[in-house]
Amino acid sequence: MRTLIDVPFLSAVDQVAREEKLLVREPSRALVGAIQEVSAAYNALGRDERARRPSTALPDALSARLHFFLPRDVGKAYEAARDLMPRLVQGARVRAVDVGAGLGASALGLAMAVRDLRPDVTLALTLIDDDRAAMAIAEKLLVRLFPEVSAAARFLSEPLSAFSPQGDVDLVLASNVLCELERGTELNLRADRLAALLHRWTRGLAPDGHLVIIEPALKSTARALQAQRARLIAGGFSIVAPCTHLKACPLLVDEGDWCHEDRAISLPSALIPIARAAGLHYEGLTFSYLIVSRASLPVTSARGRVVAPPRDAKGKRGLSICHDGGDAARGTLSEFERLDRHRGPSRDAWVAAERGSVLSMNPWPEPGRVDGEVSIARLGNGER
Repeated sequence: MRTLIDVPFLSAVDQVAREEKLLVREPSRALVGAIQEVSAAYNALGRDERARRPSTALPDALSARLHFFLPRDVGKAYEAARDLMPRLVQGARVRAVDVGAGLGASALGLAMAVRDLRPDVTLALTLIDDDRAAMAIAEKLLVRLFPEVSAAARFLSEPLSAFSPQGDVDLVLASNVLCELERGTELNLRADRLAALLHRWTRGLAPDGHLVIIEPALKSTARALQAQRARLIAGGFSIVAPCTHLKACPLLVDEGDWCHEDRAISLPSALIPIARAAGLHYEGLTFSYLIVSRASLPVTSARGRVVAPPRDAKGKRGLSICHDGGDAARGTLSEFERLDRHRGPSRDAWVAAERGSVLSMNPWPEPGRVDGEVSIARLGNGER
């Protein structure tokens, strides 16, 4: 398990919590109870369409968001941004807007990814949210963790309806936004309104711009995101990640399936006692996401994405791979297995593959046994 959140990050959070007179980071009854309440409220969004956006502005709820949920959400944004990094132009100045920014998790995750993977890139950030208390915290965190980025950043306390890009934005980040909008609206009407919002944001991007959408890994929210994927493709936009094709999603066929990530990432050790006290997971980072491109992308068919945990048995490993397939309209979900006795670089790529990995195979095999003659490479989702 990797850990993305380091000691300087936690120290910055602790400093801001003291300044804002919030709860301290310890497994106290007050903090653990607040974390449980916020978790239950957000889970309700995936179970009940009548559930409203939870009130998280109260001091204890704000403490729960800052100490526990922020580190997780920063990790999700970082992981999604990794797939975007190969798409950024060398030395570019990226005008990025974090809509519904809250405590700034998406902006912080993006800044971390740029720092670690693309230090040649400069960020010009704008954070938008109508929660003034959260925005104040986001600004303080960005100042402490990324002072150079914060110097050019803008923090706007205004509703999402005020945001309408006009070709002056390279990147829009929308994390846990769709699941909170239009609650209580009839399902089809809600989907229509959210689609109109996403189309407006994507059409307003610069010609080579991107929209990154991150949603909870719950079945209802993940399937709703995949349904929006179909609308975006029909609108002429391309999907950079996680999908390796632009056909209909095969995981929407069965109501019991949904596409989501489960990354091998753990909370930092300092947060594990709090997670245990709250009865929440601290290993594994789950989320669903899309990276949408305004520009058209080359069609590639010799790539597929692992969409389930690998199946290891004596002498072989099996993978469930979503790929272009032979159907003219819908992608294909195929089961493959490869024997361990086949050595070489292809074996290394196959053994290293995990849920979410993208593989190229040449020639692309029929479902079932993958023989040793097939050349296999592990790719990043942003690679084309």
